[in-house]
Amino acid sequence: MDYWQDRTVFVTGGGSGIGQATAIKFVEAGANVAILGRTESKLDTTIKAVADPSRVRKFPVDIKDEPAVLKAVHDAFQWKGRLDAAINVAGIFPSEDVFKSDREYWDNLMNTNLRGTFLVAREAADIMKKAGGGAIVNTSSVLAQVGDPSLVTYSATKGALISLTIAMAVRFAEYGIRVNVVSPADVTTPFLEQWINEHDDPGATRKKILSAYPLGYYCEPRDVANVIFFLAGPDARCITGENIVVDSGLTRTCY
Repeated sequence: MDYWQDRTVFVTGGGSGIGQATAIKFVEAGANVAILGRTESKLDTTIKAVADPSRVRKFPVDIKDEPAVLKAVHDAFQWKGRLDAAINVAGIFPSEDVFKSDREYWDNLMNTNLRGTFLVAREAADIMKKAGGGAIVNTSSVLAQVGDPSLVTYSATKGALISLTIAMAVRFAEYGIRVNVVSPADVTTPFLEQWINEHDDPGATRKKILSAYPLGYYCEPRDVANVIFFLAGPDARCITGENIVVDSGLTRTCY
């Protein structure tokens, strides 16, 4: 635990779900955590939830706002004079009728899920390489590997994130920077509930999804945060370019 004492971690999507759980985890370990999210009130909720609010700095920024995102990464570095890990969680997954989705829908998902992650990872790596290393953890999804008919474009963004992670891991290795990705299945977050409620029969949808999990339960945000925490830390020093699936067995069943 002492490893993270007074180190600095940058977390996108820090206002709820996996991002919030990740921020809480790192603060508990003694890190200073910069959280980015488009809704300031949600960031405030995270700050109230951590063990030591003085260790958190908020950046109410939309991940699609490139200049603001780049500034936030550099401001997070300037805050404590270091940047040890960048955790990319921010993402959206609105339901889609692929035959009707327009360019605006495509661009919104690509700029949020893929380009936003690219920008944070690239800028963080540029800072880290001058300091001798660091860790980047991106967030993909099991839908990079299995299909959902209502999330075609979303799946494309998440598949690209795995490829992005692998390429960055190879490119940044010479600087001592490790880059990995986690791929959760359904996680008990407000976004999951929103997506389920978009269906005609949310109750039936929820029951059908849950029945597909061999372990019989969804992951909670903290389950994914624990894996992110491991990948960012010294115990994972020989792991880079890997995709770690956190899915209660969903992708390991033939039924």
